[in-house]
Amino acid sequence: ERLLETWREILTALGREISDFHFELPALPFKSITALKPFEDKLDAIICAWVGACVIEKRAQPYGNRDCAIWAPICAA
Repeated sequence: ERLLETWREILTALGREISDFHFELPALPFKSITALKPFEDKLDAIICAWVGACVIEKRAQPYGNRDCAIWAPICAA
Protein backbone atom coordinates (compact mmCIF):
# COMPACT_ATOMS: atom_id res chain seq x y z
CA GLU A 1 0.00 0.00 0.00
CA ARG A 2 2.88 2.40 0.74
CA LEU A 3 4.39 1.69 -2.68
CA LEU A 4 1.09 2.50 -4.37
CA GLU A 5 0.85 5.74 -2.38
CA THR A 6 4.35 6.74 -3.48
CA TRP A 7 3.46 5.98 -7.10
CA ARG A 8 0.27 8.04 -6.70
CA GLU A 9 2.38 11.00 -5.54
CA ILE A 10 4.72 10.57 -8.52
CA LEU A 11 1.79 10.45 -10.94
CA THR A 12 0.30 13.57 -9.37
CA ALA A 13 3.59 15.43 -9.81
CA LEU A 14 3.96 14.20 -13.41
CA GLY A 15 0.40 15.32 -14.09
CA ARG A 16 1.50 18.89 -13.38
CA GLU A 17 4.16 18.57 -16.09
CA ILE A 18 2.48 16.34 -18.67
CA SER A 19 -0.91 17.67 -19.69
CA ASP A 20 -2.43 14.56 -21.23
CA PHE A 21 -1.40 11.12 -20.15
CA HIS A 22 -3.61 8.30 -19.03
CA PHE A 23 -1.98 6.10 -16.48
CA GLU A 24 -3.83 4.10 -13.87
CA LEU A 25 -2.38 2.63 -10.70
CA PRO A 26 -2.73 -1.11 -10.26
CA ALA A 27 -5.82 -2.00 -8.28
CA LEU A 28 -5.69 -3.77 -4.93
CA PRO A 29 -5.62 -6.66 -4.35
CA PHE A 30 -3.05 -7.95 -6.81
CA LYS A 31 -1.97 -11.56 -7.10
CA SER A 32 1.70 -11.02 -6.28
CA ILE A 33 4.32 -8.32 -6.06
CA THR A 34 5.59 -9.37 -9.50
CA ALA A 35 2.25 -8.22 -10.93
CA LEU A 36 3.45 -4.65 -10.26
CA LYS A 37 6.50 -4.94 -12.54
CA PRO A 38 4.70 -3.90 -15.77
CA PHE A 39 3.39 -0.77 -14.04
CA GLU A 40 6.84 0.05 -12.67
CA ASP A 41 8.33 -0.30 -16.16
CA LYS A 42 5.70 2.03 -17.66
CA LEU A 43 6.23 4.60 -14.92
CA ASP A 44 10.00 4.43 -15.44
CA ALA A 45 9.57 4.96 -19.19
CA ILE A 46 7.35 8.02 -18.67
CA ILE A 47 9.79 9.55 -16.19
CA CYS A 48 12.74 8.93 -18.54
CA ALA A 49 10.86 10.50 -21.48
CA TRP A 50 9.91 13.53 -19.38
CA VAL A 51 13.50 14.04 -18.18
CA GLY A 52 14.70 13.68 -21.78
CA ALA A 53 12.24 16.37 -22.87
CA CYS A 54 13.50 18.62 -20.06
CA VAL A 55 17.07 18.13 -21.32
CA ILE A 56 16.07 19.11 -24.87
CA GLU A 57 14.19 22.15 -23.55
CA LYS A 58 17.20 23.13 -21.40
CA ARG A 59 15.16 22.65 -18.23
CA ALA A 60 17.49 20.03 -16.74
CA GLN A 61 20.98 20.02 -15.40
CA PRO A 62 23.61 17.27 -15.30
CA TYR A 63 25.19 15.95 -12.13
CA GLY A 64 28.46 14.17 -12.74
CA ASN A 65 31.19 14.85 -15.28
CA ARG A 66 31.54 14.98 -19.07
CA ASP A 67 31.86 11.19 -19.29
CA CYS A 68 28.96 10.25 -17.06
CA ALA A 69 26.09 12.29 -15.66
CA ILE A 70 22.59 11.98 -14.29
CA TRP A 71 20.20 14.60 -15.60
CA ALA A 72 17.65 16.12 -13.25
CA PRO A 73 14.86 18.55 -14.15
CA ILE A 74 15.31 22.07 -12.82
CA CYS A 75 12.42 22.74 -10.48
CA ALA A 76 11.02 26.23 -10.15
CA ALA A 77 11.15 27.47 -6.58
